[in-house]
Amino acid sequence: MIFGIHKSTRENMIFGFIENTLYYKAHSIFKADLNKENWIDWIWKPLFDCPACMSSVWGTAYYYIAYNQFVLTHYLVFVFALCGLNWIVYKLIHK
Repeated sequence: MIFGIHKSTRENMIFGFIENTLYYKAHSIFKADLNKENWIDWIWKPLFDCPACMSSVWGTAYYYIAYNQFVLTHYLVFVFALCGLNWIVYKLIHK
């Protein structure tokens, strides 16, 4: 799910317009410098840009949908394991 969201929001993909409409327009609206990391990047990375970072947002959504309960230890293990797995897969894909 995470890699599907990540790849589909890249340039020239089906949801590539999200980057143009949200990311670049947010920078222009809030007069943020594209060359410096700012709060827009802190929001953008976990939503669409960094598969390891996306584990926190999309992993949480999946956890609540799939398990319908919240056990802190299970949740933390799930999210950190998903983060590590996504990082490994991303590195294998982008050698």
